[in-house]
Amino acid sequence: IQDEAIYYRPTNDVVADKEYNGHLLNAARRFQETVGKYFSMTATTLMKITKDAERFYGKMTGRIVKKPKTPYPDHPRAHWTFTPDSDEYGDMGVEGGVQQALEAMRQLKALLDTHHIKLVVAAYPWDTQLKHGEVNHRGASLWRDFCAQKHCAAFIDLNPQFFSEAKRLGLEGFKTQYQIPGDTHFNESGNKLLFQTLNQAMPTP
Repeated sequence: IQDEAIYYRPTNDVVADKEYNGHLLNAARRFQETVGKYFSMTATTLMKITKDAERFYGKMTGRIVKKPKTPYPDHPRAHWTFTPDSDEYGDMGVEGGVQQALEAMRQLKALLDTHHIKLVVAAYPWDTQLKHGEVNHRGASLWRDFCAQKHCAAFIDLNPQFFSEAKRLGLEGFKTQYQIPGDTHFNESGNKLLFQTLNQAMPTP
């Protein structure tokens, strides 16, 4: 949703990176992708370098990067699910990003229909949502409602399983058990949990 609100600009059925005064707003991300192809660096280290470079660029060019108005500093990309007034979503805001994402999903559904492919949507939480959100956070309810409008063959909500594990292990225990250190992505155990939960809930063809 943050990408939709800040970085993407659909024009004539083509998705392009937004620009600000002739410069890519997504420059830091593009730098991460390019450097990551050639150097083995942890996501945390690379993220810090690019964010520092982005702040420096902002000061030099006069483009001031807004600071969030939220008490939840962890992963701003997850703020939309529980902090609708987060200042980390540019001029479009959370709602603008949500509406653009919904339109993209409707277009995806239309494309799949032309090829007779069923759409199954699954939702699972990041550690930020486990820390600050609730089981039925907007990352789940938005897509549940979308699927309820007959857009999907099924909606699979993995949040109950993950919140249950976080409660059993504690948040730090969950992160140690299931996530790559310093990263929101799952490690081998996390991917196993994700697969097992999906496999049990997947509708029969």
